[in-house]
Amino acid sequence: MKSAILKLFTVVLTLMIITNSNAQNENEKYKSAALEIVGKSDYCALVTVEKSGLPVVRTMNPFPLNNDFVVWFATNRKSRKVSQIQNNKNVVVYYANHSQAEGYVTINGTATIIDNKELLMSMKREYWNSIPGWQENFVLIKVIPKTVDVVNYSKGVVNEPATMRSPEIIFE
Repeated sequence: MKSAILKLFTVVLTLMIITNSNAQNENEKYKSAALEIVGKSDYCALVTVEKSGLPVVRTMNPFPLNNDFVVWFATNRKSRKVSQIQNNKNVVVYYANHSQAEGYVTINGTATIIDNKELLMSMKREYWNSIPGWQENFVLIKVIPKTVDVVNYSKGVVNEPATMRSPEIIFE
């Protein structure tokens, strides 16, 4: 009896290890597919929420994304997006190149306003020189991902046929 239980335990443990390994491999595939789509996008959409609860979408020029999927933007401290983030930190960042129909990436996360002059200066873009007073007026937005949805046709990362649900990377 003990031998049968031990064998069953070994089989279950082996299946758990295989399942976890497959999930990790799948997650890495999704991350790679997402980074490819994002890497081809100079612009993205940032979605915030007004006090009334309505979403607001605007085009943004993000800083390059790293493997951690933390998104950074610079903006005017008096912009609507800053006050909207201060009222509701939940945001969505959407990357896609619809003219090429390669796929899309949606990052659902939590935004924070970073008012750090030294960090801002280290991230400075050349074209900011043409913006009067940018050093005093700009702050950074940092978006920490909770989940990332990805579709990348060339990598075979596509929606689930029955529900059209896109593959998801969970960060929380």
